[in-house]
Amino acid sequence: MRRISAVLGAVLTLVVAALAALVLPGAAPAPAAAAEQRSCAWTLQIAGDQVNALFPDQAARYWVASIPLPPGGYATLDGTFPHARYLSFNTYTPQTQAIDAIHDAQIRPARGSANPFVAGARRDVAQRAYTVRVVNGQRPARAVPANTLYTANVDGSKRSVLASVALRIYQPDRGRSRTGDAGLPAVATFAADGTPLVAYPSCPDTSLPDLGLTPTIANAGAPAALSAVLGLPSISAPARPRWHKYVNLQTTLADQLTENEALDALNGPLRGQAEERFPSGGFGENVDNKYVYSLVSGDHGPVLVLRGTLPTVPRTIDGQRRMGTGQLRYWSICTNNALTAYYGCLTDDQVPVDARRRYTIVVSTAADRPARATNRCGVAWIPLGPTPQAALLIRNMLPDPGFRQAIQRVRPGAERAGMGRYLPTSRYYASVDAANRALPCR
Repeated sequence: MRRISAVLGAVLTLVVAALAALVLPGAAPAPAAAAEQRSCAWTLQIAGDQVNALFPDQAARYWVASIPLPPGGYATLDGTFPHARYLSFNTYTPQTQAIDAIHDAQIRPARGSANPFVAGARRDVAQRAYTVRVVNGQRPARAVPANTLYTANVDGSKRSVLASVALRIYQPDRGRSRTGDAGLPAVATFAADGTPLVAYPSCPDTSLPDLGLTPTIANAGAPAALSAVLGLPSISAPARPRWHKYVNLQTTLADQLTENEALDALNGPLRGQAEERFPSGGFGENVDNKYVYSLVSGDHGPVLVLRGTLPTVPRTIDGQRRMGTGQLRYWSICTNNALTAYYGCLTDDQVPVDARRRYTIVVSTAADRPARATNRCGVAWIPLGPTPQAALLIRNMLPDPGFRQAIQRVRPGAERAGMGRYLPTSRYYASVDAANRALPCR
């Protein structure tokens, strides 16, 4: 077991190092694709049509800045609240562990402006400016200044020499730009005594042109996996999908390596080693999100049907006038591959529900999509991808304090008991026709 753990650690070190090269200094900017200007500090965009890595969400975009600061120095991020569901800033270690974070409703607006993300606030206010500071120093245990992030956590166990900052915007309102018509914050740096150092100039938007590569790959899957057609046993995923709360990348990799019919006896011991030896979180996580995931395979049947209950969320996509509330701020489900890219996602507003907020979601290749897997029939569909194997990932964002079934409040290993009806049940169907007959069409 020690040898397996050592190999696992070495493999993960290489994986994290390779991905860290994408989000830390040294990453070359993409070629200019549009005339829009933005601060040159934001050097990388993570999204399905840009860098599809680190398990992004289809309805979200992430921008990364790595800002050199002297000890005690700080950077100011002068921005505008977007017309969107969610905004946040996180700081990270070189190993992509989150250090500190602040989300939209926690940000005090500039004088004369209003924060449209506070529950009940007008979302259409004209004056919506803010300033967030990122300090090169350790977060104080008490009396943290408003709108301030740090490059080291309270106990100093997580720190970074650079201010590595990720800006996230989820689900811009319909008809708005990728930034929710807010652009990206202007960035300037200062010494500890307030002496100005660098005011980053504007640069052309470095977004790659959207070539439609992600949906093309997602819809490229062939009918029924060959092993299923031939009646061969699957070694890619359990016949009954298992849901796990995300702990760390090492535990997830242990599942990918051993959660199958051939190596399942090793899964428990290897998961235990990964949980014990490696810290939780990491891999560029957003502290406001928690996840459950399940490995799935078309080898067990060409169609997987999920049934569950959708938590309540505030609606924003159509430019609703006031910010609502719900059990969560945001919910989504995605199919992902082992390289941490998504094939497709469904956001909460894309999932048809009945009067009890019950949903039915079908997972299959595009070629094996049942005829009733349509919104008209009250059934959502998500692509399995081009291979029989994929990972399903469910996000819960910013749960209401009273929502006890949120992923955030569930112990690893007790997902079903903790989430109850909000964790979907699942069943593979041996044929597309069998799945189609089992689907409702209201």
